[in-house]
Amino acid sequence: MTPAALERAASRLLLVAEIGISIPRPMPPQRLPTLPLTIRVKLFAAMRQRLGRDEVDVEVPAPADVGALRAALAAQFPHLSDLLSHSLFAVGMEYAADSTRLEPNLDVACIPPVSGG
Repeated sequence: MTPAALERAASRLLLVAEIGISIPRPMPPQRLPTLPLTIRVKLFAAMRQRLGRDEVDVEVPAPADVGALRAALAAQFPHLSDLLSHSLFAVGMEYAADSTRLEPNLDVACIPPVSGG
């Protein structure tokens, strides 16, 4: 600030102090509540057999990633936790790491380990 601008600001503050007007402080930015994402997960092999369904809808807090989806599936279906710990996830037709971000309307599949010969 220039010296003239500082002088004007100081004179305004003195005037405010003399009159007794309080200047409201700016409000801190508010974080808007985040709505959970509902992710439809396609199931295969042993998971499909255990649940008797081809797919499930799972709510995860936004922003979400595959790791949060894995945890939400384990919480919603505890009897799948042994499979979930070794399962792969695919998001949009590509294998995805736990750090892969999820967005609404993405194709998500959970692929449990398979055996056979």
